[in-house]
Amino acid sequence: MSPHFTLAIVDSPFLPNEFNTIATRAVAAGWTVRRYDGAAAFEGAGADLVTIDAILCMGHGHYDDPLFARMPRLRALLSAVTGVEGFDIDAATARGIAVSNGQTELNYIGMAEATILMILACLYDLAFTQTVLRQNLPRPTPLRARLLRGRRLGFIGFGRIAQEVALRLQPWGLEMVAYVHRDNPAITRLGVEQVELDELLRRCDIVSLNCSLNETTHHIINAERLALMRPDAVLINAARGALIDEAALFTALSTGQLAAAALDVFETEPLPENSPLRGLDNVLLTPHMIGHTNECNETLMENAWINLLRVEQGSLPHHLKNPDVRQGWIARMGMAQAG
Repeated sequence: MSPHFTLAIVDSPFLPNEFNTIATRAVAAGWTVRRYDGAAAFEGAGADLVTIDAILCMGHGHYDDPLFARMPRLRALLSAVTGVEGFDIDAATARGIAVSNGQTELNYIGMAEATILMILACLYDLAFTQTVLRQNLPRPTPLRARLLRGRRLGFIGFGRIAQEVALRLQPWGLEMVAYVHRDNPAITRLGVEQVELDELLRRCDIVSLNCSLNETTHHIINAERLALMRPDAVLINAARGALIDEAALFTALSTGQLAAAALDVFETEPLPENSPLRGLDNVLLTPHMIGHTNECNETLMENAWINLLRVEQGSLPHHLKNPDVRQGWIARMGMAQAG
């Protein structure tokens, strides 16, 4: 065990109990634990940053090179969840800082199941069907629900979550296509057709966002691309809110340009009370928790704790997002425990 290992926990309202458990374990292990009330508080911290060996956080904020420069002891930047959009991974790699996330099996399986739930909820018009019951409205004619069978599903991005969705939907009798930035052998293995983005938007009945948020994907769904979609299409987003221009989406949904959407993530979270999206009956809105199960959270925290133990002992964490850091890590740590 390192004699003076200091862990920074950047707290989040999403995992308060889980981060408390990690802090308790760390103190019991003899580590120094510093708690910060959110990413902004951490970024504005003072001289205590020079003592930090590892950071556990939620993956958002601004963890960039100027911040890394203030932490000469920093070994690892760990996201407890899948997202790492707030991390400058290239800058971390250049400084020999390991970056990892919480892409555990139950995490991406839960999100895959939730994505299918959102697809079916849109096609079967679950939100409006509940309104019919609660407000004693007449049965709509014609019926608005539609079968999934025979539809074409398009994935924007084809990582582990999208792959698990495709695997589970193989027996459902639908066609699947995907748009990706680089070759992905899983596309061929799962019988998915690779297409360009505009073609996907024009052809698909269902479009599911499954990509990371970065400079190239910010507002990847905007007014121009929404105009390419079929008026009976549905849009699913359980990835990151800023992938969609919400003002353009509201216009498309409210004018009949797009049939429906299911959103678990938003540009501003929680979704503001005055958001016009709240007033639509053709959009399913959930508060960034649709795929977050008890089982998933347990694995996230166990993964985080195992990764912290590995870092404290001089080994690289699991689920490494910057494998090119290996040589820099070994050079910094003065040991070859990079496995």
